[in-house]
Amino acid sequence: MSRLQLSLYYLFVIKTGTGGRMWDIYKDLNKQYGPLARIGPNELITGDPDIVRQYQRRAPLTGVRAGTPP
Repeated sequence: MSRLQLSLYYLFVIKTGTGGRMWDIYKDLNKQYGPLARIGPNELITGDPDIVRQYQRRAPLTGVRAGTPP
């Protein structure tokens, strides 16, 4: 990943994080790119709990916070 790409990624994270709309932007990214979308060099987002479970079985993930189903 080039310096420019990394800089643009961090600008995106700062802008969405401080705007209070990060959840809304991530939801739109999942609509546009599917249930599993890459948002950074080592970061994926998903709104599907089954995908999270599938990846946790393969290799434990760090930083995953999954809610319990109702």
